[in-house]
Amino acid sequence: MSEFSGALNIWLLYAATSVVVLVIFWRVLRLYISYIPFLLLMSTLLVILATPVAVHDTQSMAPAWLVGMFELALGNTETAEAAFMPMLALLVIAYAIILLISILRRR
Repeated sequence: MSEFSGALNIWLLYAATSVVVLVIFWRVLRLYISYIPFLLLMSTLLVILATPVAVHDTQSMAPAWLVGMFELALGNTETAEAAFMPMLALLVIAYAIILLISILRRR
């Protein structure tokens, strides 16, 4: 097995697991939480699970939350911040869209 196909298999497994986690959260939480908080929670979970980032000093990619946590544990705060920045940017965009949805639903 080549290195590329091994990495692809790992990413496919991670993606499938993330989809299963999102579906389970969706099915359970939609019964107990109102619409806008539900969207906030699900978009946060989706961004955290689905944002990839380049691993420092390698040419491979990994989930941003995982890279950020490992870099924080190793004491590399600059690298951890760089790993968390794409997640933060996507969260700001997602929250802005949900704010627009909330405003438009009130009219």
